[in-house]
Amino acid sequence: MKKAKNYLIAMLLPAFIFAGCGGGSEEPELTDQQKATKALTGSWGGAGKVTIDSAPENLEESDYQSLNSLKLTFNSEKNEPTSFVANGGGQIFPNVVGGSWEWSSSDVIAITGGEISQLTGFKFLPGRDNATAIQFTFHYDQAAGKVLDLSGDYTVTLSK
Repeated sequence: MKKAKNYLIAMLLPAFIFAGCGGGSEEPELTDQQKATKALTGSWGGAGKVTIDSAPENLEESDYQSLNSLKLTFNSEKNEPTSFVANGGGQIFPNVVGGSWEWSSSDVIAITGGEISQLTGFKFLPGRDNATAIQFTFHYDQAAGKVLDLSGDYTVTLSK
């Protein structure tokens, strides 16, 4: 009986030791920037999901209503920014296909591949961990010679 008890202890003890080690399957803790990237990944805005919070003072709402269908798609891989697509923003936020994006700081996103080069004052609403919308400001420079100058800063909120 004593031999059986010792044998049982000898067989079960390593199993308990290895079970307590966790097996090394834990993922590393994400940085704040990686958490923000994860939260931002996907499509935002589109028809009925855009609020224009502010526009240049010299414009009427009808002048910038093309922004009402703005849709931005932020792609990532392993919680790192990759490609960027924009459409539906009319001439104020021209389409971007094959663009890319990256965080310049905690509230600034740099964009390549289009006329708009950055999104500033970037916020997750109501917060990063439970975002249902994003808000940011961008600057549009219109080429000279147009009858109505649409240049200026625009702040928009895009919902999921």
